[in-house]
Amino acid sequence: MSKFTYVIGYSNFNENCGGEVVLYFLCHLLNSVGCKAFMSGGSPRNSLNLNCPIMPQTLNLQSEDVIVVYPEVICGNPLKAKNVVRWILYTIGVNGGSAETHQPEDLIVGFRKEFSGNGCLITEENQVGIYYIIDCYKNLLNPMREKTCYLVHKGRRYHKTFDQHPIDSIKIDGKSHKEIAKIFNESHTFYSYDPNSGYSKYAALCGCDSIVIPRPNLDFKDWRKDARDRFGIAYGLEDLPRARETLSLAQKTAKEQDSINLQNIKKFISLCEAHFR
Repeated sequence: MSKFTYVIGYSNFNENCGGEVVLYFLCHLLNSVGCKAFMSGGSPRNSLNLNCPIMPQTLNLQSEDVIVVYPEVICGNPLKAKNVVRWILYTIGVNGGSAETHQPEDLIVGFRKEFSGNGCLITEENQVGIYYIIDCYKNLLNPMREKTCYLVHKGRRYHKTFDQHPIDSIKIDGKSHKEIAKIFNESHTFYSYDPNSGYSKYAALCGCDSIVIPRPNLDFKDWRKDARDRFGIAYGLEDLPRARETLSLAQKTAKEQDSINLQNIKKFISLCEAHFR
């Protein structure tokens, strides 16, 4: 489908790390539409069975026909590639990285528009978000939902206290996906101190009231700019009626996610081919 060979300049894989999952998923999707795509290192085996072979040692990264994709946490160009894409999965500098180490000829692509900042602008034109929906997150229609649960994760960067959930809530940080899906299906409410965690969507799909504890100095309109990313998720308790009203749209979007991912991977390829032609 593309004249280019793609290398994802990252090797770690942890199924509980959303950023690492989408990097591997990018490689998987590129291969699924007929491109040649590799991870720069690591193991070809992963717990989600994504098609992510390891880059052959003979591949010439300085070739005009090879594109290396780095997440925003990578500074500079450690693989010394000729063609570089910067995929901004979170606001640069928050988890690491620096736009000062980018080159003018690099292509900037972003996961969401609200992750703009610190030298990287993400607009409708260069926004490419793909979502991997893990199979275990389903509503099992449990009539006895007596628990609540919560997540801190990146919320520790924004909040000084974590007291907006009931005292007996279950903390899901560090648990496996199967454990979390089970907890979601036993809970009536999920609280996230991390404003952008994918677990908020997973909780909604499992039938929880999914509530994000508002980040200081971040209004609703700046939280998630794409309405689809807000479906089924409340930004604060007062937003819960809207979240409940849009839950069916969240479920519909999840069912259509394969089609949306296909559109976005084609957009990613088109952006690369136009930039590096």
